[in-house]
Amino acid sequence: MARNPDFDDALEQLKELHDKKNQDYCGSNNPYANLERVERIGVEPWRGVVIRMMDKFERLENFCRTGDLANDEEWIDDTFKDLA
Repeated sequence: MARNPDFDDALEQLKELHDKKNQDYCGSNNPYANLERVERIGVEPWRGVVIRMMDKFERLENFCRTGDLANDEEWIDDTFKDLA
C-alpha cells in the first residue's frame, strides 16, 4: 500500500495541535471536559460540538464571501485545523 508522507505529516501536526489545545482548554485528566461543560446549561455535548463547528463554518463562509479576515493572526488554515 502506498503511503502519503504529506498526509502523515499533516496528521502528526494535527495531533500536536490537539494535544496543546486540549491542555489549554481542559487542564484536567478528562480530555472531553471542555466539550462536556455545556451540560451545565442544559446542552448535550454533541450539540455543543455542532455549534462550535457551525461557528467555524460561518468564519469560512464569510471569508469566501469577502476574501477578508478581520483577525489576520488566525489564518483560514487554522480554522480548518480546528475543525479537524
